[in-house]
Amino acid sequence: MKTRVLRPIAASALLFFLILLGPSQGWSGESGEEVRTYSPEKPVTVETFIQEVVERNPDLKKMKNRTLSAREGIEPAGTLPDPVIGISLTNIPVDEFVFSREPMTSKDFFISQKIPFPGKLGLKEEIEKLRSASLEESTESVKVRLAFVARKALFALAETRREREITEKTKVLFKEYLEAARKLYSVGKGRQQDVFRAQTEIFNLDRKLEKLGKREKDLVSLLNTLRSAPVDTPIRVTGLPETGTPVAPLEELVEKAKGENPSYRAQLDKVRMAEKMVRLAEKNLYPDFTLQLRYRQRERRTDYVTGAVALNLPIFAGRKQKKIVKKNEYNLLSAREEARSTLEKIQNDLKEALNSLQDAERELSILRNAVLPEARKTVESALSSYSVGDLEFNSLVRAALQLYKYEIEEARLVMLSRISRAKIKMLTGEI
Repeated sequence: MKTRVLRPIAASALLFFLILLGPSQGWSGESGEEVRTYSPEKPVTVETFIQEVVERNPDLKKMKNRTLSAREGIEPAGTLPDPVIGISLTNIPVDEFVFSREPMTSKDFFISQKIPFPGKLGLKEEIEKLRSASLEESTESVKVRLAFVARKALFALAETRREREITEKTKVLFKEYLEAARKLYSVGKGRQQDVFRAQTEIFNLDRKLEKLGKREKDLVSLLNTLRSAPVDTPIRVTGLPETGTPVAPLEELVEKAKGENPSYRAQLDKVRMAEKMVRLAEKNLYPDFTLQLRYRQRERRTDYVTGAVALNLPIFAGRKQKKIVKKNEYNLLSAREEARSTLEKIQNDLKEALNSLQDAERELSILRNAVLPEARKTVESALSSYSVGDLEFNSLVRAALQLYKYEIEEARLVMLSRISRAKIKMLTGEI
């Protein structure tokens, strides 16, 4: 009886122990993939976060599998077709199944091999190599673009959190204004409208904080989706890039993009592949060969060996092979135009990103060195002036809201500067 009672208890204790032990031991799911845990307390750098995104994003994994699939098709494309072997029974008497009665009765064994015209197999293999290379570059392009999307969302998240800090600080300031307005009103030196105005501004700031909280939640959800994490996993990121660091001139960036941008390199691979396809179509105007060797065995008679060569005649080349040549020539023109268009877009995007970066950092410099210091001085002296009756409450509010506007603009310009730098990295092929 005692044993029966202890067994369920022991089993329950073991199960509880395994549940506690499981995550720390890195249990795997049914797919064999390690279960990933995320520590909300541990901050990560921007680069670490980006690396996590490119390693775990499901769309990128799908592209990588397509690339591996294309790579496996290279060797088969350059390999000869399988040979054909066979046996045939010739001139067997229908009244008696024997091989020795008639001299024409025989057993024939044969093997045949199709051999494409010289150069065709090599071109087919080169085409598959270029197709695989183009897919690899396309995968790299997705990786680079994914890194940019993640950076852009991280910088937007940082801007949102900075805006929330500014809004909370401004709310505290308006609570001080409200307290001052109430004190003056209680002694008959202030107006009730000033109290209402302060309360209205606090209400507006509360609404702003609600919107910022929703925006932050949406950005966290997006970033966690990019790295295949639970959407509500907290994100703390450090190592945000500084503003004001030098950037290479446009001409240098364009040259770098020509050699490193994966989208452009994928288009160049497609051009080379189209050129090979034109050459292959021209080769198809020439016949392929089929070699055959036949051995005829006869009972108690001399055996025979027969060899044969067959080839297909492209007698309909005008309606078939030459049309395919023309089709591939048009495809080549299209691929070249696509490559040219891709390069032009990269150049224009680089110019736009560089201009956006320069504009943002120029405005940021003016804001930080001239506008913000003056606005902060005005706000610091405004409350004391209002308390002694030297400043109207509306002027006090305007000064505080003006500072709030400038600080929000500073956060926005910092975000734009960071996003512009991230876009330049993407366009020049950097992750």
